[in-house]
Amino acid sequence: MKKHIIVPFLFIICTILQSTVSSQSLLLSGKIENTDQNTITIYRFDSSFIHKINLDREGNFSDSFQVDRPGFFTFIVGKTYFNLFLQ
Repeated sequence: MKKHIIVPFLFIICTILQSTVSSQSLLLSGKIENTDQNTITIYRFDSSFIHKINLDREGNFSDSFQVDRPGFFTFIVGKTYFNLFLQ
């Protein structure tokens, strides 16, 4: 009887933990110097994720967004780009 009660209880806990982890946001902030651009474009290689972040006049930025699964993302500012692994 105890095993039958514990198994559904563990399933409920695992489901709650999974939904909590997947709903967490990623905070990205920093400063880009020597640019005349006003946005950063972030996208996944398969184009399933595209996000834009605005830069202020001094090149500072800060934004939070959700990443559904870990992977490599490309950050583009004007003609400059770099790849970064986000999790």
